[in-house]
Amino acid sequence: MAGRPLHALLLPPAAGAGRLLDALAAALDGTGPAILPLDPGLPQARLADLLEAFYPDVVETSEGALRHYPGAAVHTRAGSRADLPEEVAVVIATSGSTGEPKGAQLSAAALVHSARASLRRR
Repeated sequence: MAGRPLHALLLPPAAGAGRLLDALAAALDGTGPAILPLDPGLPQARLADLLEAFYPDVVETSEGALRHYPGAAVHTRAGSRADLPEEVAVVIATSGSTGEPKGAQLSAAALVHSARASLRRR
């Protein structure tokens, strides 16, 4: 059973904000892939570890979107891409207590409910 693809977004905060919002909107309404926002200012070794751990289908930078082929630049631990459940819209990378990168999978419903609750508390 195929699940939802994951796209890593390595976009600079100021210049990439519009693209990040567009990708988030598509992830929330289900018309786009789940997103994994990553800071392009992270050290290259850390970015490589995160890409290896999360195995996104595409890596998007300010230069454009590239199909992610682990093994060319990054050796993967897993032999196959693990698709996400359809309800997952955003994956947030965490360090995890063991030091291995982990991902908090946030559903579109949880993010929308959180945003609405925040707006009501204004």
